Amino acid sequence: MATLLGVALVAVHFLIFSQFFPNQQGLLGHDYSMFMPHLLDGYYWFHHNGLFSVPWFTPSFCGGVPKFPNPQSSFYSVPQFLTFLMNPVWALQGTLLIFSSLGYWGFYLLSRRIFAASRWTAVLASGLFLFNGFFVHRLMVGHMTYHAFMVLPMLTFLVARPLSLPGKSPSHEGSNSSIWLWRAGFDVVIAGLLVAYMIFAGMVNVIVPVMMAVVMLLCLFGLAVPSRFNWKLVSVKFVLASVWGGVLSAAQLVAALSYLKHFPRDQYRLPGFENVWDLVVAVGQSIFFQPAHELVAKAMVNIQWGLDRHEMEYGITFIPLAILVVSAIWHGVHFKQMPWWKRLNSIQWFCLVSLVAMLAVPLVLNYYQPSWNSFLKQMPLIKSSSSLVRWFCIYIPVFIVFMVLAIENTSLLKRIAMPIGGIGILILVGINFWTDRGFYHAQNYDYQAINQVRDVIKEGKWSPAIDRVVVYTNDKGEIQVPLDRNNVLVNGQSYLFCYESIFGYRLENLPLKNLRPGLTNQESNGVVNIKNPACYAFPEENQCTPGDHFSVAEKSKAQAFTSFQPYEFEMPTRQKMANWLTLLSLIGMIGFWGGCGFLYLRKSKTEEREPKADQPPQNEVPPQNGRSSKQKAHKKKRNK
Repeated sequence: MATLLGVALVAVHFLIFSQFFPNQQGLLGHDYSMFMPHLLDGYYWFHHNGLFSVPWFTPSFCGGVPKFPNPQSSFYSVPQFLTFLMNPVWALQGTLLIFSSLGYWGFYLLSRRIFAASRWTAVLASGLFLFNGFFVHRLMVGHMTYHAFMVLPMLTFLVARPLSLPGKSPSHEGSNSSIWLWRAGFDVVIAGLLVAYMIFAGMVNVIVPVMMAVVMLLCLFGLAVPSRFNWKLVSVKFVLASVWGGVLSAAQLVAALSYLKHFPRDQYRLPGFENVWDLVVAVGQSIFFQPAHELVAKAMVNIQWGLDRHEMEYGITFIPLAILVVSAIWHGVHFKQMPWWKRLNSIQWFCLVSLVAMLAVPLVLNYYQPSWNSFLKQMPLIKSSSSLVRWFCIYIPVFIVFMVLAIENTSLLKRIAMPIGGIGILILVGINFWTDRGFYHAQNYDYQAINQVRDVIKEGKWSPAIDRVVVYTNDKGEIQVPLDRNNVLVNGQSYLFCYESIFGYRLENLPLKNLRPGLTNQESNGVVNIKNPACYAFPEENQCTPGDHFSVAEKSKAQAFTSFQPYEFEMPTRQKMANWLTLLSLIGMIGFWGGCGFLYLRKSKTEEREPKADQPPQNEVPPQNGRSSKQKAHKKKRNK
């Protein structure tokens, strides 16, 4: 029943939200104006070089920019791999289906195996996470990299999973302790792979709050199920998984840091709430009811860029709040036991204090006070942000697990878990079915040219290359920056003022230098009309400065670059070491999986050779007519 409900919920989720890919106008979310051309650009590279050649740079945008070093690069991601097989819009639909399924089943395993929830409670909790507003509305508006948010529950499950089932020990299921070591290693390897995927998918701007949410769920595990919480094992698995994820993605992390060093993007103001009550109301409304974007527009100060509806989409409906209120009232009325805080051991106290502190972090970061704001603008990562409301995503899985624990630890709610789950699912589906999403149907990015040119390339009618830098002007000669300006790559062109947020929302940090509209092989002042993107990421090693062009003497390199072919460039020693580290870790991971497979097969063969507990050994004659041979011999002797 749980499996059927899960499949049904994922199918309903897809039916409701796939209609936005494209929407009623046949268009997509506005931020796909950056990501859809990048998917096509990745297909260009794949068409020329295959899967195993790293796309370090691309000529398709702003006259040439880094691609692999871009922290939002998503060449090694599910949407890009699906684009190798199908058109980009189908790839987005496939991404929606794959990651909604992964999020649902990950949360189901987390609820059932870690927090020991009943099936109906687990189904309701998994459905709430499946329909969370952060994942799907970000994907609808064009924040494609946020699809990796849905790996959060599976990552937490792998880190928290004990080495044995409740009531069993490693020796209970076999004497070979190495099997348990391999199982722990399996959890760490897969969890680390999920961490690395978040980085490779380009979700770096929220990876810190996501990892913090994982820690908060682990703290809840320690508080709620202390009998199964091995804090040493959980801590070691979390640290190893985080390190392993960093090792797997070392090449991109080092390259991204080299790139960002020259483009910190810290010139924007950091908004916040002066009134704490408005901040709490905005969070509560966005989590349990509807996006509080109108309240944000009124109450937030120091705003430089407006926060639209999608920036406050974190909804998990009012269902968890209602259950938490009922649970609190019930425990308040039937409060007869020893106060709960007197029953906590030292580990639980540590988990509790850590949990409360981390719950406050998103609120503290979004509180505005001049001296505090000045301090935040000096902190790494945070200083490059234009808003910190995305940290509210921390509350999504945490409040759902609060609901799970409320049901399982409240006698009244636990007795009626099945009707709560059934009614809750109906309410959840009804709310999502009837919600007015006109804002997303009004999104206006035209992707048709991207789909069409991919089919042309697949049919062998065009070999992708960039031969011209272009810019649009109006009748008065004023430069235009239309929403679909990056689409010009379908014509073999690179838009001079492209959509590339790493240079700033208005390209404030883009070093134009000699870049002009015209052919890319056009020569002027000893350089050709195309950037040398290695100068953006590794200027010292290539004896240049960010924004420099290929010189006339390097025209052959420029020709290879604009034809989507690799060209020789210098990289620092740290980058070479990171490249080898990523490569060797991938090889090691494949070897580990091979070892797991060998161990599994050997264990299976051993079990086949050993007699089962309910069967006699092979050298013993089986009983006949309900009597064994020993029983018959005993009877014969007695008769004599």
